[in-house]
Amino acid sequence: MGDGRQGGRRPRLPARAASIEPGYSETLPRERETAGIARELVRAALDRWCLPQPADDAAVVVTEFVANAVDHAKGRTVRVTVTLTGATCIRISVVDGVANLKSAVRLHGLDGFPTPSVQGLTIALGHTPVETATILGTLLGADPLPYELAEVPDFPESQEVMERLGTAVKAVTNGGFLDTQLHPYCEQCGHLPSIALGTLKLDVAVRLTGALRQAKPGQPWRNEARRSVHPPREEA
Repeated sequence: MGDGRQGGRRPRLPARAASIEPGYSETLPRERETAGIARELVRAALDRWCLPQPADDAAVVVTEFVANAVDHAKGRTVRVTVTLTGATCIRISVVDGVANLKSAVRLHGLDGFPTPSVQGLTIALGHTPVETATILGTLLGADPLPYELAEVPDFPESQEVMERLGTAVKAVTNGGFLDTQLHPYCEQCGHLPSIALGTLKLDVAVRLTGALRQAKPGQPWRNEARRSVHPPREEA
């Protein structure tokens, strides 16, 4: 096996590759041509870390992963990540953020949660009932609401649920942002209150998916190293 260099050229990280600790990641189109960029990402990472294992072996692995994603994933993009997990060990992953997020949502039977879809290099969500947003916030580790949610939540209740969810998402995704907008109950049209969930960056979606997979039904996700994610309430 060679060392992964071609003609003595040192592998270079793709221009859009994001540096993560400790590793590199890039969001790429879900197409077969992506395999070449993925191989370059892996080879460049190995070169940066001065690892002894043959880069060609790792290139074969990431090529197979990309081919599998092209054949079986649903989204238009995949996220290729190579992570340093030990002194001489790496982890390679090729993730379809949409499919994994859908699977994590189904795991908890979140009725009313919008169907994720790809929008450029982000994952778009949509409207969700206030009750579903309440359950999602609890799964992500938010403190329980101090009251029982009304059948038709009023504006203050819905507002608190929305802020609670945004804070929980930020906590479990290491500062990730979820744009939210409240659509309150409309007495004239009979429109029930809902919360519009905006788009997620792919790395935020991956972390959110991981948090949902860790949360068992009826048992919220917990990280003892962090503080409560319940938003502060103003004193009366």
